[in-house]
Amino acid sequence: MTEGLRLDDLLALRRNLTSAELLDLLPRLTLAAQTLVQSLRNMESCAAEIRQAESSEPLLTAEQAAEILNLHESFVRQCGRDGRIKTVKLGVHVRYRRSEIERVAREGVAEAAGPSSKVADLAARRRQRSNAHAA
Repeated sequence: MTEGLRLDDLLALRRNLTSAELLDLLPRLTLAAQTLVQSLRNMESCAAEIRQAESSEPLLTAEQAAEILNLHESFVRQCGRDGRIKTVKLGVHVRYRRSEIERVAREGVAEAAGPSSKVADLAARRRQRSNAHAA
């Protein structure tokens, strides 16, 4: 009943409701207020993270990182999800530090992932095959 109600609506309802009905609404209104306060705190936290990240180092979107690395955007996102490229989470948004993208550009995605990654293993096998064919 209280979903989507504005303050004016609540004041109008107050005039038409009995005290018992108002008391029944109180827990739901309290919960709605608590949810709103928590949402505001989350937004403040995200804003603080964004300010800190912006002041320390440029952050890139997946599209910008993909352009620098000359890779497809979806591949950059996948590398971020599986840890081959380190990411910065800003609320629901994922960003990439410019220094991390530059490191990956120098080392390559497979090498940046470290020796235990599947991509690094696959790249090593490909190098072995091409060396065997060349010999």
